[in-house]
This record gives sequence, C-alpha cells and structure tokens, in this order.
Amino acid sequence: MIKKTGKKSWYKVKEPKILRGQVIGELTAFDPQSVIGRKLSLNLMSITDNPKLQHIDLNFLIDGIENNELKASITGYSFSTASIKRLVKRGSKRVDDSYECKTKDNFKVRIKSFFVTRSYTSNLIGRKIRKTARENTIDMVSKLDFDTLINDTLDHKLQNDLKKLLNKVHPLKACEIRVLEKIIPAKAEEKTDKPSKK
Repeated sequence: MIKKTGKKSWYKVKEPKILRGQVIGELTAFDPQSVIGRKLSLNLMSITDNPKLQHIDLNFLIDGIENNELKASITGYSFSTASIKRLVKRGSKRVDDSYECKTKDNFKVRIKSFFVTRSYTSNLIGRKIRKTARENTIDMVSKLDFDTLINDTLDHKLQNDLKKLLNKVHPLKACEIRVLEKIIPAKAEEKTDKPSKK
C-alpha cells in the first residue's frame, strides 16, 4: 500500500501508439504507481478538437510510466446513443448484434454493431444482415492486430468494407460499430475516471 504523504501532483497522460504520444489529459496522484490499471473514458472531440467526432468516445487503460508521465493504451471505442437514434427514421429498420472476435495478435474483443436499412424490411432479411455481418466481421478482425482494428474503426474503413458486403443482402443507410472493447481480465480493471484537461 502506498502511504499518502505530502500533496498530490499532476501527471500528464499520453497514448504512445495510435495517438502517437499525444497528451490526452492529466491526473492527480500522490504517486503515479497508484493509478496504474485505472480506466479512462474521453470524448474524441476533446482529443482532436474536431466537433464532427463528438459522437465517439474512446476508452483507455493506464498501463505504464515513462519520464514521470503516465502511458495509456486504447482499449475500446463507443458510438453515442443519441447519434444512433438520429440515424433511425420512419420507414427504416434497425438491426443490432453483439459477439466476440479474436484479433491477429490474440486479443479477445467484444463488438456490438448496428445497421439501419434504407427501407423497412422483414425479420428474415434482418436475420440475414446480422448473420452476414457477424461472419464477415469475425473474419476481418482475425486478420488485424488490435491497434490496426482501432485505427480502421476510427477511419471508418471497417464499417465501409462491411457495408459494401451487406448492401448485397439489402441496401443500408448506416453500418456502424456501436461498441468495440478489448476484453481485459478482471484483475486489471479499476474504476472508470475522467482526466482533467489543463
């Protein structure tokens, strides 16, 4: 146990891989070791200053210290519920699914996807969309390492490639990943926190 003496200090939090060392926030702690294993959640707009990305949140896990700065790895991605509702209009059909995949570098990930058709369709077509999407997504993910998977999701490449395949089943208005998360062993998990931007 770390003895809490003196005052808390501010520590910068950086993501060294996908965001190339960008500072994503700051946390206070008596000792930086005390926050290893903590989870963070940040809106992508606050990181990129791009308002078009305010519908996306990224999840991080603090997993290291270097030069008295905290290092964090991206562990997941989520699409805001409000943005999903805006995509679903009268006369269309929403199809949801949830399943697990394994990346090329052997990380298990949970994916929750959703699709919006251009016109209302039957439950049978909905099931075909779900089955085709699941099979192809599992195959695509198996060929990517986790960092590339996150990049392809952020760049919308994964969704666009999948939509091209699904349009052969039924024309889609939207093909999105609602949640993508690395499945982390319970011992590595801590309470979710939000770092300050100074």
